[in-house]
Parts: sequence; structure tokens; C-alpha cells
Amino acid sequence: MTVHVTATPAAFDTTRMRVGPYDRLLSGTVGYRLMQDYGDAILCHIDDGTDRAVQFTQVQLRSMVARGELHIDRDWYHPHRDAKVEEEDHLLLDKLSPREQAILAWRSALTDAVEDLVREGKLKLTDDDIAANMDMIIGRAQTMMGPHADRRREHPVRALDENNRPAPGTLRKWVSKRRKRGLVGICPAFGNRGGPGMPLNPQIQKIMWQEIQGYLVLNGPSKTVIWQRVARRVDKLNKQRAVAGLEMLKRPSRTTVSNAIGKLDAFQVMVAREGEERARKEFRPVLEGIRAERPLEIVMMDTHTLDLWTLIEENNWHDKLSPELLKTIRKNKGKHRFKLTFAICAATRVIVGMTVSLSENTPAALHTLAMVLSDKGVWADCVGALRPWNMYGRPEEVLTDAGSAFTSEIFRHACLDLGIAPRRAMAGKPEMRGIGERIFRTVNTGLCARLAGNTFHELVSQDQPDDLPTGFKTAALTIEDLVFAIVRWVVDVYHHSPHEGLLGATPADEWRRRVAEYGVMPPPDRARMRMAFGTRIRRTLSKAGVTVLGVRYHSAQLAAHMHKHGRRKVDVRWHPSDIGMVAVRTEAGWIDVPSVQPEFEGRRADTWLTAAKHVRPGRAKAKEIDLRVALEALEAIEAPSNDARLTAGITVDPWDEGRLASAESRVFAGVTWRETGSAVEDRPCDGFIGEAIGDPIDPPRLPDAVEVAPTAPAPVAAPTPGTAPETEPTEPTRATRRDGSTLRIEED
Repeated sequence: MTVHVTATPAAFDTTRMRVGPYDRLLSGTVGYRLMQDYGDAILCHIDDGTDRAVQFTQVQLRSMVARGELHIDRDWYHPHRDAKVEEEDHLLLDKLSPREQAILAWRSALTDAVEDLVREGKLKLTDDDIAANMDMIIGRAQTMMGPHADRRREHPVRALDENNRPAPGTLRKWVSKRRKRGLVGICPAFGNRGGPGMPLNPQIQKIMWQEIQGYLVLNGPSKTVIWQRVARRVDKLNKQRAVAGLEMLKRPSRTTVSNAIGKLDAFQVMVAREGEERARKEFRPVLEGIRAERPLEIVMMDTHTLDLWTLIEENNWHDKLSPELLKTIRKNKGKHRFKLTFAICAATRVIVGMTVSLSENTPAALHTLAMVLSDKGVWADCVGALRPWNMYGRPEEVLTDAGSAFTSEIFRHACLDLGIAPRRAMAGKPEMRGIGERIFRTVNTGLCARLAGNTFHELVSQDQPDDLPTGFKTAALTIEDLVFAIVRWVVDVYHHSPHEGLLGATPADEWRRRVAEYGVMPPPDRARMRMAFGTRIRRTLSKAGVTVLGVRYHSAQLAAHMHKHGRRKVDVRWHPSDIGMVAVRTEAGWIDVPSVQPEFEGRRADTWLTAAKHVRPGRAKAKEIDLRVALEALEAIEAPSNDARLTAGITVDPWDEGRLASAESRVFAGVTWRETGSAVEDRPCDGFIGEAIGDPIDPPRLPDAVEVAPTAPAPVAAPTPGTAPETEPTEPTRATRRDGSTLRIEED
């Protein structure tokens, strides 16, 4: 359900927005530079070539942030930064093509691997040392790549083999350039790129990597045994190819197999072959924990499994579950242990975001990051909390573990697009994640232990699936009950309980104290939020604009683009939490395009889909349905339930391109939504964004041919002398259709 966030901050919101002396405040196309900070107000110079200045109060800044009209570029006016370089550094990664992103991701992984090894003391930043440890660098980089390896195969650039490794001097220069300029420093000259491709046959590679998995077992075989297994399977394959008359494949050498094993992460190899305890003792350095002074200087994110069995209504989750997860839930008789992804401010210990999900995934991580940037008071109101949950802002750094949800390309690019530095805690360093581990222990002991279905931190047995785990029989809470309990506990209990790490202060008091002293960075504007969190899709641009999930979007800029280039596919960024606006890529860059119907502003995709399903069954054969009927259903569905709004805000509802296409084919295929009424007529047509480009309106069709029977004229009374004659209304003409029905025809 839709959660409507008011455009003005609540009365209790006293968050002070921090603006640095070199920061640029950007509102629309106008820039401002800080001149004086008075605490409750700031004086800014207007960056338009004049000497004018303007004052903003903290209340005005919070209002602009709430409306998504303010963006701050940190250190924009710093004297040691070239303006052109700074502008390039702030370019969105989505402006790069998929192939360019793949190249940049590989160089980023290599430089990250070198920096990690340097910090661990395993590598010196010299050409000789880099050359001697290239296997370890490549192996570490491959581990960091994650799902991006598939995209490298789709857009081949450089294969992951030793014949195409970067020279030690080149890699050292990449590290130096990235330290000075960030990712823009290692963007390659794409026009000069090229590569010979993979040297091994894909079938040989598949066999080799399948057998290498056998190396990662406790007390597993040696590298020589793995090579012998690969050789036997290749010989067997060549016999089959000889019978079929195909060319023989070259068997990989012992060195090739050994080098492939050497590219694996050394820590993961030791964990698999010698156990986790042995690996931790071998690789764990002695370091101190996280230190942060300013609020949101470092935000820690992690995911854990709740010690609680929860009831799941399959009908409500059927479209959102993978077949494997659906099978597991059915096996557990409709019960499941949810995942909790949280974000906590390292300086104040305040929980600034959390998401309940069925599994650990990237959408849950993105949903949690979006909560960090928004005021969460609406969810506190839904549970009747006695205290506010108004802790929000833009973090400077986000610290995560090496989980797939946080190392994915989508999550890292979202952080970079928002101006947030993503960092990963090194493996084998529990002190780097001590705050997060303590939070989950507090949740499980302080909250889950009080609820029915608690597991008391007992793991589910995989060897004996028929044995019911602890808490399975006593499970009684639904997902709505779980979300209600978690939010109420966080807002009214955890935030206002003395914390040992804060020397007895409460997280809420510490947040207020440090915000008053340092302030927080305001979140990005709506356009940048849509670019960071929106679903990436492609749609056909026509004279009617673009259509997503039955909602039509159009503007003057989009019409001009269509007139110049004609009907074509365009990139669209669509956010399921607000379907009233999309971003479309044109030759001039990304532009915001509003929906033709303004009623969709602030609406959620799942609510609109429910309303459309509600309207369709009664009009199964209709090819055209009045859009106003669906909008009325949308209002009725959104109105009553706080529980539904709370659940929609805390749980993650992923909308990928596959689910969007499925919903459009099942609900909106073959139906035209008739746009009538004031919703279209009242749309502004002033030539700016938001203008509705209407299609030509056909004249109304007359009914079937009728036979008009003449009627006797009504008697007219004589006019009174001295008065003007009064015109009497004529009797409506009655017409008879061919089917016998009567039609009234009145003159205007």
C-alpha cells in the first residue's frame, strides 16, 4: 500500500542540515555557496555571476529536502579540485554503456584487490612485488566481481586468464590514478580497446571449473589429482567427438589447472579445506573497531536470520517467491524464518533503516538504503509509537560485509550515484562488524525471545528434516504482526534504552546531541533517487509517449525527441514506489517525464496493480475501460489499512523487469484505458515538463440510425399586453431505434 510522505517536515523534526564551506547547494538549476552558518539559518551566495545572497532557515532546508528539491555536491568549490574533473567525477555510471561498465568494473576490482592486499601487509605497491603476487591479485579480483562476470561474457573485453593480465606498471598506475580521482581516473580509452578472447574451449573451461570445485572440500585432493580428473574427462569427451567426426580438443596442462586453482580466494580455500577456525587464526589481523564522530559518517549494513518462525499466507506472496523458496515454505507447512536487513549509524547506534525479506537479496539492501535517506515517521505513526523516528540523511560511507546482496554491481552503483562511498569489512575481522552483531543479538534476546515461535537461536537441522525445530509448533505471528512488533520495539524501546557503547546514553539522545553539533548531509533530490533505485527497463516511444504498467507518460521534451528520431526504443528508469513519474534517456541526457494522469503521483505500483485486477474481472470482454473507475478503486484500496501501509513500507517487494513484464501481460494486455474527464483536461500545457500531449479527439459517434416521429406542436399562450413574449421550452423529440428502444433528443 502507498505511504504518502508529507511535503513539509513534521513539527517534531529538528534535524539540522550540515553544509560545508566548499559545498554547493543545487535547487533546480541554481547553485548556492555557503557564506555564513548561524546555526538555525545559513547565508548563501547565489552562484550566477552576481553579488546577490539569500538566507535559508533550517526549516526551509528541511522542507526543500522533503519535497526532493535540494541536492548538495560536497567540496564542489574546493580550491584544490578542478571544476571539470569534479564534474566528471559526479557523472552517473548509467551514462556508460554496458560494455564500458564491464571494463570499468574489472579495473575497479583489480585496484580494490591491490588496496586490500596492501592494507593486509601482503603486497607492496612496486612493479616487482605486483608481478610476484599477480595470481593472488587476480584471484581476489575474481571473487569481488560476483555477478559482473556474466556481463563480461556478454560484452567480452579481457578474459580472466594469465595471457591477458595487465602489466605490473599499468596496474600500479591504475591504483595511483584511482587514489587521486576515483573511478573516473581508471576509465579506459574505449575506442582503443580490443582483445583476443578466451584461449580455452568453453567445454574445457566448464570441465575444469567443475573439477576445481572438488578441491574446495575438507581434506580434499591435491592439485595434481584435480588435473588428472580433468584430463580423464577431456579424453572421454574427445572419444565422443571422434565418433561424431568433430575436431579434437586440447587438454589443459597441469600449470593451467594449477593457476586456475591459485586464482581462488586464499581465505575461502583455507575455510573449505582446513576449517573456518583455522582460517580465521591464519588471516585475522589485529585491528581496532569502527570509529565515527559525526552522525551518518559511517552506516553499517548487514543481514541476519531472525530467531523466529512466522506464518506466511501463500496467496499474498505467490507472485514474489522463487520456485525453490516456494517449495521450501510448502515443505515447512507455510512457516518461514524471515531475514532482517538493517542499517545502523556507527556514531550514535541509531537504527536508520531496516527491511524484512524472505531471503538475503539485493532489493532488500537497496530498500534499506532508501530508508536511510527518508524520514520514517509515517511508519512510527502506523504502529502508534509514542516517540518519533525522524533519523535520516545521506551517509558519507556505507560499511557492509562480503555478502552477495552488498557486493552486487547494482548496490555499489546505487551508492556511487548517491554520492556514498561503499566499503567492505575484510573477511576474518569480527571487530569490524561488532556493532552489527551486537544489534542482532539484542533483537533476538530483547524482542524475539518474547514472541511465540522463538527458536532460541537453534539452527534448523538439514540432516533430519523430519525433526521439527524449536519454535516451529508454537509459531503464531503473521508478517504484519512481526513488522508491527519490530517497528514498535525499535522506536519506543531500543532507541530510548541506555547503551553500553555510548557510556550509558540512549541512541536517541546521542543522535540529537551529535546532530546539533555536526548536522547531517541532506538526502539527494527525487531525480537522483529515481536514478539510483529505479527499475531499469526499455520501452517503445511513440506519439502517445511511453507506457509502463498501463500508465502513460508524456511531456514536451519527450515529444520533441520523438519528432526528431521517430518511433524507437528508449531506456526508462521506473520506481515502483512512485509511478507518477519516470526518467527517460534522450540525446540530451535523462529527463523526468510525468504521467498523463496526475492522480498517479505518489502511488505505489503494487496498489495500482491490485486496483487494475479489481476492475478487470467485471469487464473481461471489454477492450476499453474508463480509467476513472480504476482510479476510484485505487483510492478505496489505499484508504483504510495502517497495517497494510506499514507492511508495504518495511517489507521488500522487488519489481524486476521479468515481474513487470508478467504483470503487464496478465492484467493490461489487450485493454485500452480510456482517459476522460478533468484529469486530462486540467493537465498544464505551458510548454514545460508535465505538459500533456493529447491525441486528436474524434467527434462523438451518433447512435444507430433512428426514425424520428413528428410530434404535434405544443400550444403557446398569447402574450400579456405590455410584456415581452416569453419563449417556452419545446417538448423533447422522441426517437425510436430500430431495436424498439426510445431515445430522447433535446435542443440546447
